[in-house]
Amino acid sequence: MRILTLSVLIASLGRPEIVDRVAVRVGNAVIAESDILREIRLAAFLNGEPPDFGPGARRQTAERLVDQRLIRKEIETGRYPEPEPSGVEAVLKEALTSRRDLSAYRISEDDLKAHLTWQLTALRFIGLRFRTGVQIGDDEIERYFREKLAPKLEPGAAVGPYRAQIERVLIEERANQQAELWLKETRQRTAIEFLPNVFPPEARP
Repeated sequence: MRILTLSVLIASLGRPEIVDRVAVRVGNAVIAESDILREIRLAAFLNGEPPDFGPGARRQTAERLVDQRLIRKEIETGRYPEPEPSGVEAVLKEALTSRRDLSAYRISEDDLKAHLTWQLTALRFIGLRFRTGVQIGDDEIERYFREKLAPKLEPGAAVGPYRAQIERVLIEERANQQAELWLKETRQRTAIEFLPNVFPPEARP
């Protein structure tokens, strides 16, 4: 029995196991290296591109996942609503109509559904947190029309037909600016550590 046990132990030691390394610490949470690789594959699938696993792409993806962790925490704290299941299914169905093969990207339909659910959740959070209540003045609309649209239109075109469209664009820009500022301030208040075993100094910007 002792010989058998020893043989099993030696056999197990001879097979190297893949260990999922911690790549980033974000406060009390962690981002694993597998999270980064999966995010790269998912983004590549949705964009119809080959996945890029180079150091720069890994770092950019890790930065994006850090932002996601911070937003997730805020969503949980503020109890923001999740997207409707019907909306998720519609987006998932649209994504699956592409001729790209999920298995070629080493992702599952569940991976894709979770990714799309998160995207919709984040968009809803930004809308409720930063877009609601944004006020755009007439002078801002007039300036946008004069600087951005008028040069592309027939001489003498009026702002009236474009007013609602311009207002939506400016509200979106303002909301994105506020969201970026919030993320920047939240990052400054959060202990974020990129582990050197995954991100050596030469791979950092």
